[in-house]
Parts: sequence; C-alpha cells; structure tokens
Amino acid sequence: MTMLAPAPVVQSVRYEFETVTVQRRVHTLPATLRDVAGRALAIVVLALIAAQFLLTPLLQSRSQVVASRELAARFDTALGAVGMSDLSPLPNEPVAPGTAVALLRVPTLGLSQVVLEGAAGSQLQHGPGHMTGTSGVGEPGVSLIAARRATWGSPFAHLPRLKVGDVISTTTVAGTMDYRITRVTSAAPDIKAKTGSTARLVLQTSTPAGLALGDVFVIADSTRAAFPETPQGRLPDVGARQSDFGALPVALMWVALMVLFVGLAHYWVRARIMERVLAWSLAVPVIVLAGLLALRALATALPPTL
Repeated sequence: MTMLAPAPVVQSVRYEFETVTVQRRVHTLPATLRDVAGRALAIVVLALIAAQFLLTPLLQSRSQVVASRELAARFDTALGAVGMSDLSPLPNEPVAPGTAVALLRVPTLGLSQVVLEGAAGSQLQHGPGHMTGTSGVGEPGVSLIAARRATWGSPFAHLPRLKVGDVISTTTVAGTMDYRITRVTSAAPDIKAKTGSTARLVLQTSTPAGLALGDVFVIADSTRAAFPETPQGRLPDVGARQSDFGALPVALMWVALMVLFVGLAHYWVRARIMERVLAWSLAVPVIVLAGLLALRALATALPPTL
C-alpha cells in the first residue's frame, strides 16, 4: 500500500498594525475654574471661619503690643508736661479713631487690655474700644468701652462672669481710676446720663458667644471723684453692635481672588505650564494675603462685638 506524504501545513501569521491615536486633554483656564471652583470656595470659607477663631487672636495680640507702646509714649508725654505752664498733660482736642486712650484691667478675669478710641469693627479688631462721643474714660458722665466676645482675641469672652461688687480699673493720662460693679444686665443703659462728680464705666459685648444676637452690659461706678473733662468726638448714630455692610462686597472680592488663585494653581499644573511646587509657591502668598484682607473686611462687616 502506497503511503501519501502529509501535505505541508502552511501557517500564515497575520500581523495587523493598528494606528492608535492618543488624544491629550486640553486644559483651559475657564474649564479648570469651573471644575475646582466649588471645592475651592468651600475650602476658602472653612479656612476663613477657622481663622476667625484661631488666627485673629494672634493678629489682635500683635496690635495690642503696638498699642501698648503708643499708650506708654502718651503717658511719657503727659508726664513731661506736668508743671509746665505752656503745656497741658491732658488732651485739648478729641483724639483720632484708633488712638490708644486707656489701659483697662479687670482683676477678676485676669484681663489687661489697651483701649483704643472708637467702637467700630475696624477698631475692635485691635482691642477694646472707647465709644466716641461718650465721656472720656474716668471723667464725669458715662464712658462706654466695647470689645469682642469670640473673635480677634475675644477680650470680653468672660465678661458675663463678673458680679456686683467686682473691681475694674482704668489708667489714662489723667491717672488711675477704680470702679466697683453695680449691675450686670442685658438692657442698654443711658449713656447720656449725668453722674455728678463721679465717673461711670460701661463695658459692652455680645451674647451668645459667636452669634452676637444680644448684648451684655457691665455697669460700674468710680470709687472717687472723676478726673477733669476733656474734649470728646461726636457720638455716632449707631451702636457698638451695628455692622458696616458696605465692607461686605470688599470681603467677597478678596474671597473671589482667593478662589481664582486656587484655580490658577490647578490650571498651571494640569496644563503643564509649571511644576506643582512652583505653581503653589506663586499662588499661596497671594491667597494668604487676600485671606488676611478678607478677615479685616469681615471684621468690619460683621457685628463689631462678635
């Protein structure tokens, strides 16, 4: 029997070359801003809220150091004028807003703060403020000092703890005056009341802490005769809890700038314009500066005694 040789097996290998097109996503600034704006805004708002309670005390502490030096210089000037016929140790005209006018001490609370002239938000971010137009501190009549309860160092955080009989003292260019607390109330006192030859001091802050829905007033009368009167500015039409809503657009502008630079940093990285470290090194200083300016504007836009 004849055997047939097996037919050769021919294997054909087919190579298919496929052209793969890699499409690189093009990152544009508007698209990146739309992508990160929501998250960036949430982070910025949370950071500003945290800064109100964590960072502003440090800023207020620094302001108090500067104010204490200014007050010491005023004391030295007044001391140098004593006994000189052509100079007066006491002011002969109303002091400018923001000027250091007194040192306030509340031993029961362990409180010692320099008081500035003016009780608007722009002054109370630096420390307690003497309401312009009320009597000078330690002088005949009613002198009102307001301060914050929960932010910017919260000088009056524990003011409601004071009780009738507790002692308060103030030191001005005229000298040191002691007061004894007669009342702690939520009812606004008459700041135009006549007190005869004595001085009345009213300390004001907000309640509850962090919300500023109401007020707390501590009223104290001097334990001796008041100092001579000095010129005071005009009493403002608004109280110490009146916000300046005109500063709100300014605060929003700085917040928008913070969000913009967060978006820019993401865009620079995604579009490979620069490395991540360099992008954030350029953006962070602007974000921090805008954040500080936003805090200052918010201090004016929100209730001053917050």
